[in-house]
Amino acid sequence: MPLVVTGIAPTTDVGALEKALHNGGFSLDPLSVYVAGDAPEGHPDSGSRFVFSGNDSIRDILGRGSGGIYSSGAGNVPGLERTDGPEYFHEETVDERLSELAIPDSEVGNYEDAMDAGHAVVAYFARPETVEAVEGVFRAAGMANVRTY
Repeated sequence: MPLVVTGIAPTTDVGALEKALHNGGFSLDPLSVYVAGDAPEGHPDSGSRFVFSGNDSIRDILGRGSGGIYSSGAGNVPGLERTDGPEYFHEETVDERLSELAIPDSEVGNYEDAMDAGHAVVAYFARPETVEAVEGVFRAAGMANVRTY
């Protein structure tokens, strides 16, 4: 059963972590990097899976929605509301993606805050026998709050 090693990068540049994992003999395929904002032009394809939240902050994405009965113009009745308006949420929010990593709901907010502050959240799916080594690589590459779930 794979375990997820997570950490918070000092910036959105995770090149040092990618290099350290590669030098340690680890594949980059199980590495996911979560970043607030849009993908920059010419974003390099390093082999890691980057997940960008879009232009809005994580809190905006999670907190946005219709105003319900308090919005101007009436409430939304399931099956009767207009569907030609803008989409309010991404198909799957970053909050849901982080929860899929087995990060406890009580800690997801800390990761969201880090992303809003310009850090990347990194996750590596490790085998039980490699967890300690991956944690060591994360720490040596400068990742903060290294935890395994």
